[in-house]
Amino acid sequence: MNHLYLYLLHIETVKTAYDIVLGKLSPEQRVKAGRYLKEENRLLSMAGAYLTGTYAAPFGEITLSAEGKPTAPNGYFNLSHSEDLAALLISRDHEVGLDLEKERPMEESLRGLIASEEEAASEAGTLSLFVAKESLLKAVGSGLTDDLKNVPAFPADGELIYQGRSCFRHSVAFPGYRVCAVQQEEDFTLETIRIIGIEEEKNLEVKITREEDKALVAINGRLDTVTSEELRKELEKEETQNCDLDLDFTEVEYISSAGLRLLVALQRQAMSTGHTMVVRNINKVVKEVFRVSGFEKAITVL
Repeated sequence: MNHLYLYLLHIETVKTAYDIVLGKLSPEQRVKAGRYLKEENRLLSMAGAYLTGTYAAPFGEITLSAEGKPTAPNGYFNLSHSEDLAALLISRDHEVGLDLEKERPMEESLRGLIASEEEAASEAGTLSLFVAKESLLKAVGSGLTDDLKNVPAFPADGELIYQGRSCFRHSVAFPGYRVCAVQQEEDFTLETIRIIGIEEEKNLEVKITREEDKALVAINGRLDTVTSEELRKELEKEETQNCDLDLDFTEVEYISSAGLRLLVALQRQAMSTGHTMVVRNINKVVKEVFRVSGFEKAITVL
């Protein structure tokens, strides 16, 4: 059993930090968001892009599969949104699917279109049936191309077989919404993280202290594409050459794939000259990035 993370972001949070979120989007994502005439749709697009760019980035470069599904080389993720809430589900090990729908009445006529006879006769609500089915389809990559009547909504929580694949599905309690998460091949526990504030990033601060054959490097801030390059340049200074590196991550708030790649390069460089590199005092967020990206085995963490 592995551990998945579900990130939730309300559009009001995006609205409050509009300029900050917009600054984190790629030119393509800005154009996409700008095409929406309704503000709520534009904010939802921005929320989804922010979640993916922030929390799926450690999995490597995100591209589109032949089916149009966003993919990354070192992990799995799935995005969903409804009305005023965006959600991102991430897994290090297996394909996942997520569906989120705001609570609302659905016409009973739709029940006959999506439910099997057994499901239609059950006490489960039509919206619950739809969310369970859609999350499963997204996990196997079918989308809504399959006949929904043939897609099992039961069990809502537990193991099921679909298209010859073992899948595990769990409903998620969140006020005002129906949410289902699915992972192929392995059961999972789930941690839900609601993002309630987005702050401007601080400039990276690096303090280097040389002690005989060791350089103590205290880092403060986020390690992303830009700041990782700043750190690389700092570590080219004379006081970090021909010695062991001891990186103190006490004040490192977050690390992206660019930061992880830099650490691997630094460790390889140190080993090639007969020295060592260690990273210590990482927080929960950074530790999880190391784990889900698989870099915990490539970098010495104390």
